[in-house]
Amino acid sequence: MNTRVIKWIIFNLQFNVFGVLVKLEEQQIEETKIELSPLLIPCSLEDIVIINAPIITNNTQYYLNKPNGDVKKLNIHHTCSSSLHNIIAKNRTKEVINASNFKITNENSLNSMNVFDNEVSVACDEFMIGPLGVEDHGNWVLSAFEKDEKWIEVFQVISIEIVENILASPPMQYHIKGDNFELSFPYSIDNLESCELIKPNGSRDRYYNRTRKKCKSCGYIVPNVTENDEGQWTIVGVGNIVYKTSSNLIIERKHYYEFYCAFFYQTYL
Repeated sequence: MNTRVIKWIIFNLQFNVFGVLVKLEEQQIEETKIELSPLLIPCSLEDIVIINAPIITNNTQYYLNKPNGDVKKLNIHHTCSSSLHNIIAKNRTKEVINASNFKITNENSLNSMNVFDNEVSVACDEFMIGPLGVEDHGNWVLSAFEKDEKWIEVFQVISIEIVENILASPPMQYHIKGDNFELSFPYSIDNLESCELIKPNGSRDRYYNRTRKKCKSCGYIVPNVTENDEGQWTIVGVGNIVYKTSSNLIIERKHYYEFYCAFFYQTYL
């Protein structure tokens, strides 16, 4: 899904900018860089993400870069052993072992805290991002600096992908063969950049149209539906975060459809 990919190449081009913002205690610039494998973390609004930092030495200086460019020095050391302790960097200039681990929680007791404003009780080799807001969606960069004759930087791009699942209206649609099937988000979404319609497995080559009247809510029309179109249809919209909604399409025989319409009219109208 091209619209959902958070492009790593941007960081390969711009990472030197982050380096300028970070001021080391001895005002030194790194001479060697080691990149750990990127980490993608799908999560939801208000989630709290706790991540292990790469283990180098107790004298390593750690910095966290937010998507908006803000930088914070992290108070990380390795005198303890956490339950998720699994990121290791060894023989820094030759070999890096990267087995990133993280955990996601959504505890109400932590909802008022943020890693940039408060210290939270986490293991000494962990750091926290959250509770997540819209502004936290995107690429973070964790940088670890150490000096072994020359400065070495170990860094990792951490993509926080915030997904909001929106209930479709209605979540299930009944149609007869030949009908038009319409699907959209139930309301307009601000700053919407792209939309994608994910079809059921049996409708991979299915033709469909975008609706101009529902452009800001990712509206789609699937014309002349058949039994092959049955199943779950999903819309993925990308804006400030990722939005999803799904509706299940059921193709009814005509007399069942007429019965359903009469029942719906008598019950709800």
